[in-house]
Amino acid sequence: MRGILLSLALLAGSVQSQQSQQTPRVEPKQQAKEAPPSQSDPKPQTAKPQPALSAAAPEMRAHKSGEHTSDSSQEGTEFWPPLFGYRLKVTDTLLVAFTALVFGATLFLYFATRDLVEGAEKTAERQLRAYVHVVKAWTTPEAKLHFPAPIWATVEIQNSGQTPAYKVRQWCAVAGVDGKTPDKSNELKRGGKQGSVGILAPGGKTIFYIPTSGPLSIGEYAKLKDGTTILFVYGEVHYEDAFTVNRTTRFKLFLRDKGVSLGALSQWSDGNEAT
Repeated sequence: MRGILLSLALLAGSVQSQQSQQTPRVEPKQQAKEAPPSQSDPKPQTAKPQPALSAAAPEMRAHKSGEHTSDSSQEGTEFWPPLFGYRLKVTDTLLVAFTALVFGATLFLYFATRDLVEGAEKTAERQLRAYVHVVKAWTTPEAKLHFPAPIWATVEIQNSGQTPAYKVRQWCAVAGVDGKTPDKSNELKRGGKQGSVGILAPGGKTIFYIPTSGPLSIGEYAKLKDGTTILFVYGEVHYEDAFTVNRTTRFKLFLRDKGVSLGALSQWSDGNEAT
């Protein structure tokens, strides 16, 4: 009997323990709803805490203020002081000045090069062009004169240049002028014998002969011998050089024998020029 009771007690204990394991555990609510405040006993509402300003805020403001000051100073250094109410940027003005300097140097170089080229061309032209001039002139020797007879003047021209002379043509005249008024030789008229040799090569020569306008009497010849009359031989040579430039050589020669036999002519003080 005692054994049966002991068995029943163990069975009841095991059933109770199984029930306690299967029953879920209910936890009480951690927070109960707060009752609304009574109107009779109002409680002051607690102000919501404001978020504290970060300690870095003043530093940020100071940093921004410093940046603004540095930007202003930097902007101030980028401009020149105001001029007539205008503010000019330093870099822009320096760039414009440098560009103007380069332009001026280029312009100067252009003109210098142009002058150098023109000078070289003129030098080459002077060295290579034709030079036609009178190299010798004389009159008919006295022994060959038979009065009344004209006096013949012989003029020899030469091209002393390095290129040919083209379209060569010349005229020459012989005239006597009173020895007391030699300046009247400036009044001598153009005329006399015309001639042309066409082309005169470098170093080439040509000769042409010009007589007096009429036979010379013994008395006229005597005046020439004693220096009372001056015999002038004058004329021009026209030609074109290799650079298609028209050139002219003028000559004015004279003979004042004064007892010396007729012969070589000399240049007069004026009337001898060339282009």
